[in-house]
Amino acid sequence: MGAGSQEDVALNDDRNGAGSPQHLSSKEVEASMIETHVEPDAPKIIYYIFYLLGMGTLLPWNFFITADSYWNYKFRNASVDINNSTAEESKTELQYNFAAYLAVASMLPNTTFLTLNAIFAHKINQQLKLVVALSIVIVFFIFTTILVPINSDSWQYSFFALTMVVVVTLNVGAAVFQGGLFGLSAQFPSKYLSAVLSGQALGAVFACLCRIVSIAVAGEDAVAAAVNSALVYFTLADITLLISMVAFLWMTKTAFYQFYTSSHGTSSGKEGATITTALSGKKPSINVWKVFLKIKWYALSVCLVFVVTLAMFPAITAKIRPMYTGTKEHPSIWARDYFVPVCCFLLFNLTDYLGRIAGGYTVWPKKHHWYFVLLLVALRVVFVPLFMYCHIDHKNLTTVFNHDAYYIIFMTFFGLSNGYLATLCMIYGPGCVEPEEQNTASSMMAAFLGVGLCLGALFSNVTIKII
Repeated sequence: MGAGSQEDVALNDDRNGAGSPQHLSSKEVEASMIETHVEPDAPKIIYYIFYLLGMGTLLPWNFFITADSYWNYKFRNASVDINNSTAEESKTELQYNFAAYLAVASMLPNTTFLTLNAIFAHKINQQLKLVVALSIVIVFFIFTTILVPINSDSWQYSFFALTMVVVVTLNVGAAVFQGGLFGLSAQFPSKYLSAVLSGQALGAVFACLCRIVSIAVAGEDAVAAAVNSALVYFTLADITLLISMVAFLWMTKTAFYQFYTSSHGTSSGKEGATITTALSGKKPSINVWKVFLKIKWYALSVCLVFVVTLAMFPAITAKIRPMYTGTKEHPSIWARDYFVPVCCFLLFNLTDYLGRIAGGYTVWPKKHHWYFVLLLVALRVVFVPLFMYCHIDHKNLTTVFNHDAYYIIFMTFFGLSNGYLATLCMIYGPGCVEPEEQNTASSMMAAFLGVGLCLGALFSNVTIKII
């Protein structure tokens, strides 16, 4: 709505004796608009705040899995000099399996609390839930940063246990925040839900770029590089999360936010629809089972997308090595320091981001063609053998795709398909229900996304044993 609408509201108030336009402050005009169900102007920054909040939902997971060299340093064989090239030949059990342990410790609480959020979200104050959840993530991420410079060589298993406790707690907070944010964004026009989804992928790209920069500025000495790069890396995450909290609190004060989160706003903002029951002051009755039946195929599809993704990434894909690693006298810096951060993490997350953007503008498959979406999702299982037959050291399977180009091509399509199909499902699912059911449908879709992540993480433990 433009300035003309604000003048109309002011004039109406004047006719009723409430005052004249010149006596109304901007806050009073906005309040009048909300009371009369007139949509306030949407500040452009709101869209980017949803983008930023989307980044924050998966930030703990993205930063933990991308810090591969840091965890390798923390769980190394402390009796071996990591500046010596033979260090790669003495990998410990914690080093080799940490990615799989991390996936399980992340995804089990994530799935549990996404599911609980879908069931009980309507009973908890939305704004309070988001603030508390984000606060938990911030506090425990700062604690993770504090642990970085502490020498844990003499208590590696205790450090591992402490890390797992932190990971579980972080993911409880992140799951509640993610589920709440999906429910919140479903109350706004659809582009804000797309902003959250794209923000999640952009957050992963941001994590990868931060990791690459932190490695580049860390120095030549392997010990100092591992500690310094991780310290820079996790500090950037802390700053990003704190900015997200400030931005969210500011957004809640805007008339635009209050309009859509009040009973006067529409659930999706599409087609100017309004909820009659909400306008009458009555809370609509939501049947969770009926909502599930309406979105079941998209819920199943988004679950299967992430089952395949987490079964391979990063537990298997991060173990794939380049063809040329150099010699013991002259090891390749690219192979040692940059191949995995760039070709595994950055490439996947960048293509995932591009896929999500494409999904927001898609024209095929259409919403009612759920069977095409499900078929495309099922076809992604082909990535399992493709990655497992790439060049992985110390494995039981024969290498078929030895050249780095194969891996890069597989990873490109792996990321694009993940982002594209996940976005279709997350947009189409809530679009299958009534406006008043969209908050519940979005939370439910987030829960099934979490189930897919959890099942994929569990399956990654099987794939590691196979190779």
